Amino acid sequence: MQPQIHETIPVEPRTVGTYPGAKIFGDARVRLMMALSVGMISLHFLLWAGIVLTRGRSWTELLTGWDSGWYLKIVQEGYTGQAWAFYPAWPLLLKFLNGFGLHPVIFGTFLATILYFGILALFAFMMRDAEAFEKQGLLPTRQIGWFLLIFSPASFAFHSNHTESLYLCLSLAAWIACVHERWLLAAVACGLAALTKNQGVLLAVSCALWVASMKPSLSEKVTRFLWFGLVSGSFFALFPLYQWLETGDPLRFLNVQSAWHPDISWASYFKGLVIQNPWQALSIGTLIHHVFFLVLLVGGGLLWRQNKFLSLYVFLFVLIEPMSGELVGTLRYGTVLVPVFFALGKLWRGPFMFPALALWLALNLAVTWNYGIGRWAY
Repeated sequence: MQPQIHETIPVEPRTVGTYPGAKIFGDARVRLMMALSVGMISLHFLLWAGIVLTRGRSWTELLTGWDSGWYLKIVQEGYTGQAWAFYPAWPLLLKFLNGFGLHPVIFGTFLATILYFGILALFAFMMRDAEAFEKQGLLPTRQIGWFLLIFSPASFAFHSNHTESLYLCLSLAAWIACVHERWLLAAVACGLAALTKNQGVLLAVSCALWVASMKPSLSEKVTRFLWFGLVSGSFFALFPLYQWLETGDPLRFLNVQSAWHPDISWASYFKGLVIQNPWQALSIGTLIHHVFFLVLLVGGGLLWRQNKFLSLYVFLFVLIEPMSGELVGTLRYGTVLVPVFFALGKLWRGPFMFPALALWLALNLAVTWNYGIGRWAY
């Protein structure tokens, strides 16, 4: 009787790329980014849960602080009075995408968090061509940059009823399009960003200059810049048009914003930088805002050698803040300046690195706590 011969079928070992999406999540940088993000969101909601349990605040009350309350007012009552100061993209999303019957503030928190993970997906997409995006300052060359971004002082805005997640999604889309020389996509993203925050106009100008610089001749550069401005401006023009139809004043939003600071002048601009305006008070909070303002400017300067257009955007973004005569919104507004945190990561080294990181984390948690208890946190 002949022995049976069993044929052995070789089995190839499964590699990282065998499973859908495994190539992305197999990247250590993506895992770090995701882990830090989950940690940040978990810490923040744990802090807020403690406030809800010990201070008698409901979740809706906690999440309706400051600008979140204005977005709620627009969703529920439409544009009236001082609500015209706020841009329409975010409240429109809250109004027309909330098919779950959730309270608008709760839905806004959910939507912002989903968009934040959309931001992480865009970063993961950029890592497929990491060298190109690192060269432009849009990915960190040192992984500490992720920590500085994700735990930036007011990163709670990424997962609460605020515009930061939407705005940063659109900003990243515009920058990715610029790197890939897709000017029309970049212009559309910038136009939508300009309907989200006033800094979207600055984003459009810097991206228009960026894509125009890719053309060889001066006439082609000017033509590309003008076409970019026409496309992005067409989206932004919808807001003044709506204001004109509703109120007869296409610049109603600017008039309302200026009424909040009636005594603003060039003198108050510079006095605000040195805490000399009569409405300013010297306090720890004021000093933190001013130090962070300087940190953002340093980051913008570091960017110049990598991408002068992003550097210009950062400088314009940061330098319009003192137009209100103070720097009280710097912590929140600076949250979306991604390239700044990545540039600062290159300097974050030496024997004081870990104590400095501990202070950075402590500031993040303190600002998040302040928002939870209804104290100013921008």
